[in-house]
Amino acid sequence: MQLYQLLLLLPFTLTAASPLHPRATKPGLAYSPYNADGSCKKPEQVTADLNKLKGFPLIRSYGTSCDQVKTIIAAAKPIGMKVMLGIYELGDVSKEISKIIADVGGNWGSIDSISIGNEHIHNGAISPGDLVAKISAARKQLKDAKINTKVVATDTFDAIIKYPGVCQASDFASVNIHPWFDPNTAASTAGQFMKNQIARVEKACPGKTIVVAETGWPWKGDTHGKAVAGRQQQETALKEIVKVTGSTGIFLGPFDDTWKKDNPGSFNAEKWWGIANLGVF
Repeated sequence: MQLYQLLLLLPFTLTAASPLHPRATKPGLAYSPYNADGSCKKPEQVTADLNKLKGFPLIRSYGTSCDQVKTIIAAAKPIGMKVMLGIYELGDVSKEISKIIADVGGNWGSIDSISIGNEHIHNGAISPGDLVAKISAARKQLKDAKINTKVVATDTFDAIIKYPGVCQASDFASVNIHPWFDPNTAASTAGQFMKNQIARVEKACPGKTIVVAETGWPWKGDTHGKAVAGRQQQETALKEIVKVTGSTGIFLGPFDDTWKKDNPGSFNAEKWWGIANLGVF
């Protein structure tokens, strides 16, 4: 099984299509199945959400709570959408992998890959060495169960650059790149920011396929430097970013995550990444 492939050739040209989705023209989308109060969305709500996203080739999820492995696969499979699964709780990855195996059942054809963690190094929740060990253990557990799917760790581009052993232990380099958090980057130059950081990741992870597993631009939040949130700015930024990532990027997100808590560290934009105009893709 293969995931989106981002092959960067100077000067930054993309392959015409990813090997997994040779006819894909749209990027992937990141999704969390929670209501505004933090409760789990019902299966019919998840189905309704994903049905609004027909035509997008991949949905990325982040964990196993709320039976989301089952509900997302059940909603994605009929519309031909692949799923990038995630494990967010890293205390017992073996238990999480066992749950994924049970919940996926016979639907491994719908699974694109599994990400162990999301920005856990960046947040100081785990050491790079411990994360590498969990990647290896998860891969072995899957292979012992006769399951052949790609296993990665997803973190911020700067964490991956600083600790390249994480991408070397992964089946591809899975990085989150958010131009919004750079105060020197305006919406109109978001694409150039992406190019620059992808080039740095490529240098740090030679020989690895690079996948931008999360990117985007919020429509609401505190202005910081040149980074301004707004609907017009969001649309401008997404158009610039998708010029770089094409059908190989994964964008946050199709809906606002109103269950999250805003904070000054994220410029009070944590909830407000919902893409009003999916037609920009």
